[in-house]
Amino acid sequence: MRLFLSGYPIAAGNLSRQVVEAVALALLCSSKQLTVLKRFIEDEYSSNDAVPDLLRHYEKLGLRKDGVEVLKNAQTFFHKFSHPTKMTIAAITSFSVEGLYVGASFDDGKVAEYDKEVLGRISLASVFTNFVEAVKVNVAKW
Repeated sequence: MRLFLSGYPIAAGNLSRQVVEAVALALLCSSKQLTVLKRFIEDEYSSNDAVPDLLRHYEKLGLRKDGVEVLKNAQTFFHKFSHPTKMTIAAITSFSVEGLYVGASFDDGKVAEYDKEVLGRISLASVFTNFVEAVKVNVAKW
């Protein structure tokens, strides 16, 4: 959120994708019956696969599918900030005056989109405690 509020929406989106993948990875690693932790330690598992794998194994982890789909939707959205896309081009393009932004920026023409982005991030963050609790429950079974 700090990067986003500081005017770096592309970096903030990329970091948010990493956070979502880290949450999914932690959940997968919390299961003794899955081999993700061992493979991750041995550099044989990519966190890029964590969200799709979590969708495949959510029941084994005691998770609700709709909760995991929140992570999938967030990963899909934030993926757009990890590569040159229309989203990253729009982020550096001014909607209120002519020109492009280099570095941090605030654009009066994007206030409605900023509002949506902040609400989306708050909504996503509000479910993280559920995932932390799920990790604790699964690790306690070891």
